[in-house]
Amino acid sequence: MEYLTLEQKLTVKQKEALDLAQYYFRYAATSQVNKAYRKKAIEDYGFYDGTGQWDKSQLHKLSANGYPPEVLNIVKPIINSLTGVDVQTRFRVAFRSSSGNVKDDRLAKAITHLGYHIQENQDMTHKATQKFMDMLITGIGWSNLFKQPSTSEIIYEHVHPLDVLFDPDDLSSQLNNSEFVIRIRWISLAEMKRLWPKHSSYFDSRFSVVKNVREAKEWKQYQGEVSPEIQQRAEIELDTFYLGEGYGRRVRVIEVQYRQEMMSFEGMDINGHYFATFNEKEALSLVEKMTDLERKSSKAIMRVLFTEDRLLEYAPLKPNVPDLPDFTYIPCLWSRRYSDGVPDGWLSSMKPVQRRYNSLQTRLSYLLSSTRAIYDEGAFSNKEPHEIEAMLSDPGAAIEISPGSRFELHANNQISGGYFTLLEKTVEDIQRVSGYYDEALGKETNAQSGVAIRARQVNSVRGQTIAFDNLKLMKKREARMMLNLIQSGSGAFLESQILTEDEKREIVILNCVHDVDGKRVVVNDIRTLPLSIHIEEVPDFESPTQEQQARLDRVPRAS
Repeated sequence: MEYLTLEQKLTVKQKEALDLAQYYFRYAATSQVNKAYRKKAIEDYGFYDGTGQWDKSQLHKLSANGYPPEVLNIVKPIINSLTGVDVQTRFRVAFRSSSGNVKDDRLAKAITHLGYHIQENQDMTHKATQKFMDMLITGIGWSNLFKQPSTSEIIYEHVHPLDVLFDPDDLSSQLNNSEFVIRIRWISLAEMKRLWPKHSSYFDSRFSVVKNVREAKEWKQYQGEVSPEIQQRAEIELDTFYLGEGYGRRVRVIEVQYRQEMMSFEGMDINGHYFATFNEKEALSLVEKMTDLERKSSKAIMRVLFTEDRLLEYAPLKPNVPDLPDFTYIPCLWSRRYSDGVPDGWLSSMKPVQRRYNSLQTRLSYLLSSTRAIYDEGAFSNKEPHEIEAMLSDPGAAIEISPGSRFELHANNQISGGYFTLLEKTVEDIQRVSGYYDEALGKETNAQSGVAIRARQVNSVRGQTIAFDNLKLMKKREARMMLNLIQSGSGAFLESQILTEDEKREIVILNCVHDVDGKRVVVNDIRTLPLSIHIEEVPDFESPTQEQQARLDRVPRAS
């Protein structure tokens, strides 16, 4: 049976998948948790930038009183500083064989070096720092680790938190139990046609603006528009996936990954390694006889891409591994509010104190640049109070008062001393609520000895232990996904370069397929190789050469 959706023929399974993906989108987009998070995240980014540190009600009061609002953004360098600590203590992923077989150690080393190459080639350290900063500001950061279908290249990308909708029913601390995750992409019309050429006529009919801009009068409506992606990130509610006619520049594509029950096959291969796969043919090639296979129901991750009511892609995620613990979109959370489960960042604890600091600084600036006038009623004949204020604010004005009337001018800076004390205390309060002190920021303090300075620096970082533990856990989740991408799929002839014990370079070809007497034989087979994941803390080297030089510098030299 086939369904006709906007002139698109869909099978029963495709129609069910599209309906389910659209349901997940509506459910997540309209949930109170996602809406509350989006509202908070939009405010958080503005607060970090310094553009949203004053409430509208406060600005109205300041304007009524003639106070120009001031922003001295002291939270931004604090967040940047902790991000700098992450830069100086990079986490790198390594793999170790857990089979107990010495021969497998060589393959594990080759996979580790292949992982190093992927991390360096994809600039993972820089993108992970962006993800870490998102977590500090909004409470959650996202990345996407996947294999490019056309080239089989492993890709790592940073994803903006406002482009993701998470499962609102997953209340785990790191979103470990999600049933689905949604990513909203904005793709140019030309790229849409390249990726999905069979839908080109549909894209032109729905989204092309070329036919509408030939006349100058019609072109005016497109002048000065904001990027649709920026517009979407400013929206709290995403209650529809319809874009409307002639959207033009970019098309919104919604990607949904969700879990679905599917039959899998598991067993022990000829080398004694456990394996699990959905591919029966692959499973039979790994065992000696059919009875060595066990069938079971497992969770597969399905991937749907659509725009409006047009289904673009529907297939299992690659690699299609049974009971894969993570989607390709992997989060890192700072914390979650107990009241509603909304992800919350480090910035939230500093917001009230930063607002108080801005308020004090604004009042202080007003006091330092203003004076008080004390005069008797009738000192200025026939003048209203606002006229007197305008006259006194003019430094070149000639002031005429009635004879015998009292008139005095006093500089307000005489009463401003207490504000300096309050500002200093407010800075101390920010350090208290953030747990991050001047020593960590590189500022000179009252600590006299090097030991005391070092102790305060260490304590500042220890105060953020939970954040770095979450970061390390996230790295392990990403490493597990990377390992699945390397071991699974049809990627044969993976090349890796290692150093032997006598420090000679050796090229290892992984999953090397040979035909021996008409039988397919895989040499250096890593598909079922049992490996454990290790997260190493390493300095931020610019290149492998720099890292190698640093190791050589640590080797004692003969005098």
